[in-house]
Amino acid sequence: MSRQRKIARALGAAVLLTHSFVAHALFTAPETEAFDLSLKDLTFTVVDGNTPGTNTGPKSTQALLTFDKFDTGLGTLLGVELTFRTTYGSTTTVSVTGTPNDSFFPDVTFTANGSQTLTLTGGALNEVLNRLPSASCQASFDDSCQNSASGGPSNFDSAAPISLAPLADFLGPGTFILTATLASSINPSLSGAFGDAADNSTMTGTLATDWRGSVGVRYQYQERSTGGTVPEPMTLYLLVGGAAGIAFLRRRPRLAGASPLPR
Repeated sequence: MSRQRKIARALGAAVLLTHSFVAHALFTAPETEAFDLSLKDLTFTVVDGNTPGTNTGPKSTQALLTFDKFDTGLGTLLGVELTFRTTYGSTTTVSVTGTPNDSFFPDVTFTANGSQTLTLTGGALNEVLNRLPSASCQASFDDSCQNSASGGPSNFDSAAPISLAPLADFLGPGTFILTATLASSINPSLSGAFGDAADNSTMTGTLATDWRGSVGVRYQYQERSTGGTVPEPMTLYLLVGGAAGIAFLRRRPRLAGASPLPR
């Protein structure tokens, strides 16, 4: 390979290395916001098996999570990444009572059907988890039954960083808001009830739910060049090219005066 080609290849490698250095992406430190949501006063009451009875639900509660937008003084925004780590749980109860002289059919099943929905939203973000906690009991000839069922604590985490868009929505100054919402409800159901099997009975159900955790946001960006420390890309290319050119010119006289190789 000729010396000219070697120099050209070296110059190309230097330019690519310089470009890779300048375009290297950086990340900001994650900004984290915590939340703690709970709903504990969901109940229903059914008398004589006449569903749906009275009900205090559905209900919801939410937390607003505020994050700083990207500081454009750092450079060019390339991406926005979100992660979350949360846990949730629930407790469902059902209870049936009657008068001492009543006899329920043994195959009547009383059920408290719960619903628990977790959502994390904001802009194009829409992460949703639905759960259906429940508790059942079967009234026998002793005219009463009760049961309780607990769910969790269980994890609802991001499997991998979630990319948020459009990037223009996250450019500073200012803040942006994500919303964590917990929504729950509880409803009664009876199965196997024939005729007046549930007469003179009172059925009650309760549901308590919770969801807590944290959400983190970080920005990926290309660092903005500063004249005193990091040269602009074109300046670097010129410096590398000039150095290579000088080295090539210094070697030309010796190449021109060299004796031809014997054949």
